[in-house]
Amino acid sequence: MINGAHINIWTSIGKIERLKENKIKYLIVDVGDTSKTGTLETDDSEIQDFLTMIHKYEGENNYTFIILPYSEIILQNYNFTSNFQNNVLQYYIKLNNFGFDGASIDIEAIPENKRQDYLDFLDNLRAALPGKTIS
Repeated sequence: MINGAHINIWTSIGKIERLKENKIKYLIVDVGDTSKTGTLETDDSEIQDFLTMIHKYEGENNYTFIILPYSEIILQNYNFTSNFQNNVLQYYIKLNNFGFDGASIDIEAIPENKRQDYLDFLDNLRAALPGKTIS
């Protein structure tokens, strides 16, 4: 990714300041772990506190980040069923309703026979988040 950085929701304001100073635009934000059922394990309040901090910083410093939530999903640890996919889709929708600008998807390693399931999931995510950034 050009002009981006990976951070997490527990990042300090000092680190955000350094990102701005270096003209970083895209923040790929680790929002925590995904459960075996495809739900996000992090409390909503922690995520909302992070977004409040970032949006306050943006307003006070006349700088806008593009903020994408990220949660790694290693398929050897998860069952990529339609129910799992639906739960992941729902948490990305919820995160965008909180104030994120899209989604950064890291699902690996995708077996050849599951590739279409993954592509269908991405199509569903794009449809659920029209006009948002998907990476």
